[in-house]
Amino acid sequence: MSLGATYTGVVSGKHLRTLAVCALILVLPGYMIIVLCQMFSFDAWLFVIISSNLVTIVQVMGSLIIYALFVSNVHSESQVNDLDDYVYYINAGSKVFEFLVAVVVLGYTAWATLNGDWNYIGAMVISMHAYFNVYKRAQEGWNNFLLRRSAVKRLNSLQWATEEQLQQLNDVCCICYEPLDRAKVTKCSHYFHSLCLRKWLYVQDKCPMCHADILPQD
Repeated sequence: MSLGATYTGVVSGKHLRTLAVCALILVLPGYMIIVLCQMFSFDAWLFVIISSNLVTIVQVMGSLIIYALFVSNVHSESQVNDLDDYVYYINAGSKVFEFLVAVVVLGYTAWATLNGDWNYIGAMVISMHAYFNVYKRAQEGWNNFLLRRSAVKRLNSLQWATEEQLQQLNDVCCICYEPLDRAKVTKCSHYFHSLCLRKWLYVQDKCPMCHADILPQD
């Protein structure tokens, strides 16, 4: 994603090398799944390996889609205002897929362990998987969702600047340094792009200009 954000309209050698690596990572896990399924009989550990490879494929596909969005945005005549939303939804979809795979792996490995040769090592692996790949992912995803929802809710409570105000100001957004064609007005009377301000609210609630509270707390 950071590579796409630095794209300026020319595909450099760095971009080509990264895309080549992504293509390789996209193909190898699929090939590995086919080979492993042909060589070994299906069991719990093979299921874990296959699921890990599927997660890798989805992660790389998500990264390539986001990169394509950044590239198309650079070459587009008009900037995509909802680009940040698209990136968020793609990342969220990838995270949801990872979480669902982790839940399925947990259920299957627990069932296989209880119906097979139970041992302490297997129980320890399942417990660690349940904590790090299921519980922690669910907690992180929920916290990110609440943070984003809170930022959007508070941002929507701000007034849009009028055309007359923008003409009198004749300035740039101090976050992205791009001209203010549309802007939100904070309670401390500073002007920012709505998208820039939303990204800023993910980090902190202080105004980038004067460090006053941008909005009253919920």
